[in-house]
Amino acid sequence: MSAEALPVLHPGLVLEEKLQELQMGFREFALRTAKPEKTIAAVLRGDSSIPADMAIAFEWATGIPAAYWLNHQRAYDEACARERKAQVLAQAREDWVGRFPVQEMRQRGWLEGDHEAEALLRFFGMASPEGWEALYCEGRLKGVFGGSLAGHPAGAELSVWLRWGERESERLRAYEEGTVGEGTVGEGAVGEGAVGKPRFKRSDWQGLFAHLAATGNWAAFAAGCRGLGVVAMPTDALAPLPPDLITTRTMRQVAVLQVTHEMVADARGHVRRLAHAVGHLALHGKKGVFIEDEVGRRWDEAKEREAEDWGAAILPPA
Repeated sequence: MSAEALPVLHPGLVLEEKLQELQMGFREFALRTAKPEKTIAAVLRGDSSIPADMAIAFEWATGIPAAYWLNHQRAYDEACARERKAQVLAQAREDWVGRFPVQEMRQRGWLEGDHEAEALLRFFGMASPEGWEALYCEGRLKGVFGGSLAGHPAGAELSVWLRWGERESERLRAYEEGTVGEGTVGEGAVGEGAVGKPRFKRSDWQGLFAHLAATGNWAAFAAGCRGLGVVAMPTDALAPLPPDLITTRTMRQVAVLQVTHEMVADARGHVRRLAHAVGHLALHGKKGVFIEDEVGRRWDEAKEREAEDWGAAILPPA
């Protein structure tokens, strides 16, 4: 019998039925299993679980295999955990769910399932709203953001944008490993071979940006970035985020330049901002996420100036 088919009953109830069948009291059973009477009584009441050593003792005393006791206990524990999780979802604060553009996310196919709180948590890969708060708003992980998204007027939408980029990066890695097809990866992010270690020799980037400034060819630019160890990843914009948003970060040791499709469509007009973003990857790539909008550029003005200077050095003459 599979764990899913087992009833949500504590295995102590099965033990109670077996002892009745054997016409054996719990004190005698405690002697036969060499376990304290209070321990057996707690199991029978459903107040104590059955660990491996006890399951083996039960096998010798009842003839019921230890695997049965362990599987039943595991199924019961999982059922209890899922019930507790259901309560967490039911109690998920409406104001938390209300922060996110749920309707737009559904239209884009980014959310699955009818329960909005559950769909959002699965999207973010979080077990609870508190986990989302800790990562995006409380800055529990050092080097994640230049500033807390709690202080950004579109912090929730930014977290969605960043998470979608993270998921696209995971799909790209799966594609490279041959576990998914190319069609599951965002357009403009796929190239030949695995992405190598980022390289920021200025002469390499100067040639790449000279070609972008002359042609506006995003596909060639993205392929060139990839050859230098940087994934240039287009992602749909989300209101009220600006249509020319850029973010940079290192994910799973891969440098990622995440941009909107609007920027891809006018790549030639955004050469300077793209060079600035590459400057962040070159100088600060492993030091956090850098958000290139009006608020994000104020989080660390010193690093913004450094990125601007680095980017200016790789641009073709005006």
